[in-house]
Amino acid sequence: MGLKMPRKKKRTITRQISKTALEFEKEFMLSLKTALMAAFGFLVALSWRDVITSYFESLSFYSGPWGKLVGALIVTFLAAIVIFILTKTIKRDKKKKK
Repeated sequence: MGLKMPRKKKRTITRQISKTALEFEKEFMLSLKTALMAAFGFLVALSWRDVITSYFESLSFYSGPWGKLVGALIVTFLAAIVIFILTKTIKRDKKKKK
């Protein structure tokens, strides 16, 4: 008691399903790679955390919690600048591809 459908329409539907599946696979792999890069970036950040914190605490005139606050503010400011620059270069590269 199956649904009768012309062969041409079946092929069209099959192509659409295949195309959608390929697009999903590409997006899934891109998301997976992005998540893995973020995870490794987080590990790198954790490994450098103590080094950077102690360096900025040594530069700071403050000690204890205030030194950590000053160090965190400096690192945040530097990270924001790097993120801003990277975002600009990514946008520029996307424009070049078009």
